[in-house]
Amino acid sequence: MSGRESIRGYLVQTLIALFEAMSDEEWMSIRLEPGGDEEKADLIFYLSNDRKRAIQVKSTAKSFQKAEIESYARELENSVEADEYRLVLVGNLGSKVALAEISKIGRVTVPEPVPQIPRTLVAAAAHHLEDWLIKYGYSAIPALARELLIRTLTNSLEEVSTGSEPQKRDEFKTKLEKWVLSAYPGAMTSVAREVAIQLQGSIGANQQTLKQEACLEALDLVDEYFAYHLLPRSVIGCSNDGFKFASRVRSCYSKLIIACENIQVVNEFRRCLGANGKWQADYIIDFWNAIRQELGFAGDAEHSDHSNPWVAHINLNSESNNLYNPYKKDLEELARKYGYVQSDEITKKQLPPT
Repeated sequence: MSGRESIRGYLVQTLIALFEAMSDEEWMSIRLEPGGDEEKADLIFYLSNDRKRAIQVKSTAKSFQKAEIESYARELENSVEADEYRLVLVGNLGSKVALAEISKIGRVTVPEPVPQIPRTLVAAAAHHLEDWLIKYGYSAIPALARELLIRTLTNSLEEVSTGSEPQKRDEFKTKLEKWVLSAYPGAMTSVAREVAIQLQGSIGANQQTLKQEACLEALDLVDEYFAYHLLPRSVIGCSNDGFKFASRVRSCYSKLIIACENIQVVNEFRRCLGANGKWQADYIIDFWNAIRQELGFAGDAEHSDHSNPWVAHINLNSESNNLYNPYKKDLEELARKYGYVQSDEITKKQLPPT
């Protein structure tokens, strides 16, 4: 819900009380004046037999204390003559306040407080709105549209105010319908905009995932190709399957073309695989840096010395002893990883096709 207008809890709860009342057949007329100063009641329902019900909604971001609640209740009862009083609290009770102590203050009934959680309040109001729409023959609307509609209605609640004079039930129902329906097109436009934003975000996330996977796959392929050039013959032996290697290269190349925004990634990938007719160990450095830039990482790769790339030092004579060939075991493990096998019949290295 980020980016949308903030809401005031007491207004949303007043709206909830309003939709709830539309399912109550007992009242004949209504007076709605949310936040009015002359009287403490936000809603006054005129019931049959000349009875009245007064409702006031109070909200706080802190906690309601007992003395505070008792003061609200006395003010409500003294401000308007009614047969029933209800004080609706939006927020939490203080740690020392028990619901049983404040559930009935004089003639004022105090229901269990409603949590001051905007998303929860809006969702509850949206649910009541849906019930009201269906009851009066309107089609149900998407949940997101209902919530946007509630936010619009909450911030324009004064538009449906009756002022100081009560309004008959049928007249108020017509007024309420016009008010809700007038806000509907704007809510649906906002829904379309929201869906477009979410869809764009989803597409961007999918592209980023594909990009990361393609870059990591390309690094593996380059690593495997470098093994052909840099590992000693007695370690390499013969290759696994050059055709499968070429197929994997083409597949990865297609992914890079589709997902990467910087063509330099694709160019460096091809260069590392000898596509330009020559091959050097330090090509990997430019490939690393192109990938870092594509994935949004700051700076260049840590090992960026073109004149002395560390990968060049694994081209060791396999006949050397362990003192001068400390990588021998690692190289043999790397060969096993890529499916190379020892072969006395192979007299020279075989390079994979590209």
